[in-house]
Amino acid sequence: MQFSQVDFSQISFSQLQTGKGCKTAVANYNGAPCKFLLSGEEWFQCPFGASTYDKDPNATRLTMEIDVTGKNVHMLLQNLDRWVIEHVIQNNLFENMTRGDITKQYHPCLQFSENIVPIGCVQR
Repeated sequence: MQFSQVDFSQISFSQLQTGKGCKTAVANYNGAPCKFLLSGEEWFQCPFGASTYDKDPNATRLTMEIDVTGKNVHMLLQNLDRWVIEHVIQNNLFENMTRGDITKQYHPCLQFSENIVPIGCVQR
């Protein structure tokens, strides 16, 4: 299924789990782990490759940035970020946290850079 076909109402979250000082929840789509195909037609530049913050060569979890500037998936990812914030607030997943607190704590799918870099992050 392509990302543009996702019905957000079918996403559910597990109970919150605490790990490494933060709370997380596993997302499921129709009862199965979430997997997204960003696009079947577009290619994305990955200017820095997959890595870890501390450059640990034995790490099993890696982060990879992709540039979605001018791509169709850009708006979809913005909508997903908005949906997550609203879902968390409406379902009171983080008790005693205000909308502002949740927004500050949330790590959105899209990160923006004020710097003008020939390769790199999504530009505003």
